Amino acid sequence: MDTRDKILSAAQEVFSQNGYYTATMDMIAEKAEVAKGTLYYNFPSKVALFTEVIKEGFRYIAQRLMDIAYSEYTPDRQVLKCIEFFVDYCIENSSYVNILFFELSGGMDKEVREVADGLIADLAGIISNMLKEGMTYSVVRSMDADIASYTMLGAMQGVMGRYIRGKDKPDVKKVKENIGKLLSKGLLY
Repeated sequence: MDTRDKILSAAQEVFSQNGYYTATMDMIAEKAEVAKGTLYYNFPSKVALFTEVIKEGFRYIAQRLMDIAYSEYTPDRQVLKCIEFFVDYCIENSSYVNILFFELSGGMDKEVREVADGLIADLAGIISNMLKEGMTYSVVRSMDADIASYTMLGAMQGVMGRYIRGKDKPDVKKVKENIGKLLSKGLLY
């Protein structure tokens, strides 16, 4: 792992455990086992570092959604595959998801909020396009795909947020089935 990746990994953990405002660059440098100068050489401010942490996670999520969108799955299966991916991702990357669900929903610096809003819009756009394609094949109900995509992301945030912050260990299969049923009854024919 190179220095930049070590810093990003440490920052993700520190931001997740302490919150954006409580986390310090000193804490991150210590966790990454790098000199403070090395930290600032790679990321000139806490805002820049936090912004890059969220961008890295969103890039991965967007790529996986694009993989699903351009897969051989039928549009209705694409929607269900998105749900499965989100549940698995939330469980496997709880520290990052903690940042997404809780830090970004609170008061953030305007610069970070604008970046996050743009990244969320990108994800919603990918989902919206999947839904629109499903509508053309009459496997997804006719609706405003943009609103439905944000609804889908919000539902995932609500359900998975409970498990990320709570002490309950989720039954992953049950969560996928229930979210799939809930959304598919409203979205799919």
